[in-house]
Amino acid sequence: MEKIGYLIAVAVLSVNCFALYSSNTDEEALLAFKTGITSDPYEILADNCRNRQRVIALNFSGFNFGGIIGPHLGNLTFLSSLDKINLGFNSFIGEVPSWFGTLPELKQILLNNKNFTGSIPPSLCNNSKLQTLQMDYNFINGNIP
Repeated sequence: MEKIGYLIAVAVLSVNCFALYSSNTDEEALLAFKTGITSDPYEILADNCRNRQRVIALNFSGFNFGGIIGPHLGNLTFLSSLDKINLGFNSFIGEVPSWFGTLPELKQILLNNKNFTGSIPPSLCNNSKLQTLQMDYNFINGNIP
């Protein structure tokens, strides 16, 4: 029953979807993201948005996902209005995605995750609206851009 509550609370794939006119771009991006996930203990990714819906928010916090965040999520066509990305408390690996810096309305990036490596992408500094960049408990190195 707790698992069903999680699914309802986070709306499949832990993203908020609204029915709008669509192409297959969002679905393809979500399916590509899904292939990079190696751990999904709550089976949140067992399904994706249906009925030609658009992804307008991302909240993957606390689902114990493991794997790589590839570039495909950056192709979600309605993310231009996204103002917060929360990937905390998972086990994602690899570098912080540089496409975060291409989201013009992004104000918060929460990556308290424990497993990101590499440096902070310089593209994040191109966003004048970014107010919060939380990256504690990672393996980030190098200078802050």
